[in-house]
Amino acid sequence: EGTLGAITKIWLRLLPKLADILSCYVFFGSLDQALDFVKKARQENRGPGPGQQGHLMPISIEFYDKNALDLLRYKHTDIPVSAQAAVYFEQDTDLQGSSAIIDAWAGLITESGGSLEHTWFGESRAEQERLRQIRHDLPDMVNEFLKKRGFPKVGTDIAVAHENLDAMMDFYNKTLGNAGLHYIIFGHIGDSHLHVNILPESGQDLDMAKELYEVLVTKAISLGGTVSAEHGIGKIKHAYLKIMYGPKALQEMADFKRAFDPACILCPDNIFPKELLV
Repeated sequence: EGTLGAITKIWLRLLPKLADILSCYVFFGSLDQALDFVKKARQENRGPGPGQQGHLMPISIEFYDKNALDLLRYKHTDIPVSAQAAVYFEQDTDLQGSSAIIDAWAGLITESGGSLEHTWFGESRAEQERLRQIRHDLPDMVNEFLKKRGFPKVGTDIAVAHENLDAMMDFYNKTLGNAGLHYIIFGHIGDSHLHVNILPESGQDLDMAKELYEVLVTKAISLGGTVSAEHGIGKIKHAYLKIMYGPKALQEMADFKRAFDPACILCPDNIFPKELLV
């Protein structure tokens, strides 16, 4: 986050372009079914070995809760009305082996309680682009929702260990549901890293959302999780990092920065308050 130095030169190593991508949306009738599917999908050694036809090895797994699907239906009316959760995944493949991989995924979907009738496989370029567009539409629709109401979102960046994901998900839904707040949960469930977007519709909602953010963070830390898995601490999450590591550790971080940046000119308010650098 720019606290210890500045990048002046970068060497890049290019990876071979993937031969092809299989993408898929699976709509589930319950949250438990979706979570069960994700757990099984993470097991990379299902089916034949790597490189063989029918081997399941997703390169991304994304999640959408019921509230996210309700919002998406305004634009994507073909989302099944019975869906309580959805999982989107991608796997690199080749045209020769795609049929075997689809069959293997279909078996896992039905094993987890899903219905192939409510599953969208994207094999062609056009189909893949359509499915990816749904991923991009959700953040845009969230921003449009907030723009109409005139309040900012309160969004988390929390991640927990895989074995604690169910407990964290249950805590999200109970805590926010009991508060009566409008929220959606989506994101990188393959890494147990979900974004909770609280969507305030009043000033009271906004105040409550900010209070509950700390409650969610504290729960995640108690489960061995992190307060920020993707977007950094920056200037607005100092308090959450303090909850996670404590004041002594924050002061040690600040002292470490001063060893590299004695004048404290590099992003002095990122990660920890600039008052610790005095």
